[in-house]
Amino acid sequence: IIPPRAKTVVEFGGDTSKNFLAVQPRAKYNIEKFFGSNQQVDCILYHGDFFLQSLDKIEKQISEHLKFLRDDGQIAIFLDNPAYIDQLRAQINNVSNPMNAGLSIIVNMLQKLNLNVYVQPVNTTKDQQKMKDEVESDFVKSLLKINGSLQTFFSPFFCVYATKIPHEKLVLQFLCGELLVTKRPRITEPGMFMKTVPNTVVLEYVSTDPPMHVFKERTAKFFIRQRCRYTNIEGPMHQLRMMLRTGYSMISEQDDWLSLWLEMYKAMHFVDFTCVHAVSTSTTWLAEQFKKLNPETAIFENQIMELPPPRDYDVEDRANDKKQVTILYAALNRWKDCKEILPALNEVCEKYPNVHINVVADEKFFQALTTSNKLYYAHKDTGKLWIPYEFYLKAIRESDIILMPLSDNDFNFGKSDIKFIESSSQGCTTLASSTVYERTIVDGKTGFIYHNPEEFKTKLEILITNPKKRREMARAAYEYVKNERMLADHYMDRINWYWDLYRRRSDISVEIIRRLEKTVPKKNLQDLYKDFPRLFSPNFMDSDEEEIVISEEEMKAAQKKGEEAYVEFYSGGDDL
Repeated sequence: IIPPRAKTVVEFGGDTSKNFLAVQPRAKYNIEKFFGSNQQVDCILYHGDFFLQSLDKIEKQISEHLKFLRDDGQIAIFLDNPAYIDQLRAQINNVSNPMNAGLSIIVNMLQKLNLNVYVQPVNTTKDQQKMKDEVESDFVKSLLKINGSLQTFFSPFFCVYATKIPHEKLVLQFLCGELLVTKRPRITEPGMFMKTVPNTVVLEYVSTDPPMHVFKERTAKFFIRQRCRYTNIEGPMHQLRMMLRTGYSMISEQDDWLSLWLEMYKAMHFVDFTCVHAVSTSTTWLAEQFKKLNPETAIFENQIMELPPPRDYDVEDRANDKKQVTILYAALNRWKDCKEILPALNEVCEKYPNVHINVVADEKFFQALTTSNKLYYAHKDTGKLWIPYEFYLKAIRESDIILMPLSDNDFNFGKSDIKFIESSSQGCTTLASSTVYERTIVDGKTGFIYHNPEEFKTKLEILITNPKKRREMARAAYEYVKNERMLADHYMDRINWYWDLYRRRSDISVEIIRRLEKTVPKKNLQDLYKDFPRLFSPNFMDSDEEEIVISEEEMKAAQKKGEEAYVEFYSGGDDL
């Protein structure tokens, strides 16, 4: 609810400081008092309890508080929804708790204070499932006859944002193609933070979801394809045509290099990246490759969403009477990367019987370890491979050293340093290959870098036998993450990039066509020629770009055609 970029926060009616400081550890946070007569704040947070007092008193207090709010700051209000279906049932049974002032009353009050107001319903996956389960019930049907919408009845809370400066609407609709690993850091977590920007809509879709709705307002609208690959040339041409007609911009999000599938991309003329307005990726190396296909390529490094408290190594030492040193190896499909260090690792483990190795995911690596001091973390349901992300972080925090080998090849060059920042956030010392990690790790200060098995062995022995050095590096790496790699300090870069693309959308649309004319067979461009002759005119930039209304029949045809093209999700409708 609180904008993570906020460095100064004052809260009324509750205390969520502990949770927020994990997101923004460098913030100053006060409860029900401001920092001084001259210091303005980034966010004022109110809970529902604050609104249990008289309306006149509430309005007077907020009016006084506004003097402390920065011009670009925001008020955030977290309210119970009195029309939530469970609350309505409780009212019927006379077991409900006191409720705060109504949403409309609060909105009117804020507008009376000359603030711009934006309301967001807040619900969880559980609430969404509840809606699916109860939508046909007699109780819900009777509620809908009286007044309201499904969103009203199945959202337990509302978030109200109020600002001194108005915010234009930004719509971000993500189609997620990789759900197990990269969706979380690349889409879901940044999306959660971007939702705190007033008047910003962030929606995620997967291929099994109902068709995506088209927002018809003339505003900044983006369709972002995350790790989706086209399977025929007609699909991207049709999709581009539909996007241009509805006023959307298209982005391709890709955080791995294409070497494993290069022939398939070549056969498709790389349209996944040339047929879009822009590309977003995670590393400088990847950006250099994608810029050869699309100059509108932006780098958004992977970041940490929450930073736990630093580890207390003294307490850990007192509990570790056997002086055990725990090494973690957590990877999948990395056999070619790790096999060259295995002989050295086995030799070190035989030399130091106090060393214990935990392994996540890689069974082949686990079986290749000769030591008996080893443990394989298995998924509680499947028995192998995948474990929940929270469990993975717990495994890191319970370890002293984490091994991060990557061999020297094009595919690995495209990898990010996310494992380093995850490990550092949990207070674990890293021993990593030079590939990828030498871009970030300062050797000997925030971790160890090795270039060959001999150097790997030497530095591993130092980490095992010198706990002081090991912890100095772990603390330095933790501080690096805290100061440089928190998502809270970087998500606004994405927002600013989207707005920049929107302002230049006409220019970029022309560049798309120019790229396609050089690489795609002319027959595949016929529909674009027909619908957008102005894109091919030298006077295009002097004309007004007019969005074309799409009929319901065209929407249905697009959806049907898209099912054949793997990624095409449209339907009629003005909003969600």
